Amino acid sequence: MDVFIFLTDIMAKPWYTHAGSRLGKVVDFAADGSETYPRVTDFVCRRGRRDRVRVPWEAVARLEKDGVYLREQESGRLEPYERRPGEILLVADILDKQIVDVNGVALPGVIFCMLVLINDRRLMGNYVNGPVRNIISGVTAAVLAALSVAMIAISVF
Repeated sequence: MDVFIFLTDIMAKPWYTHAGSRLGKVVDFAADGSETYPRVTDFVCRRGRRDRVRVPWEAVARLEKDGVYLREQESGRLEPYERRPGEILLVADILDKQIVDVNGVALPGVIFCMLVLINDRRLMGNYVNGPVRNIISGVTAAVLAALSVAMIAISVF
């Protein structure tokens, strides 16, 4: 029976040698940012308090809900973690970010950013918006922007 494990399920979980000795804990996941759909290439694991190491997918024997298990003899060949050019850290760069919205003021900016992304054919392929949806989305974003400006003006004056 196959078990589907989300990366967030093993975040902060221990990582072990092939024999089951605990080595530390998983702190992040490195993905190749040069690809259209970034693929997770490595785990970033902590050994002790500050020592971070790169654990490549190839070194992993199995993933389980209780942690990551390395292949035999892999724990001695791990390199210290240093960020590579174009590398994305899923926890530090994506999961640890949030948009703070005060009374809906940030909403128009988020919508305009989304419009740019959903109209990028390289990113969305055949799923880009058509002209009618772009007009509706643009008008909606413009109305929200005008309402946000009006709300700010009313609260200031």
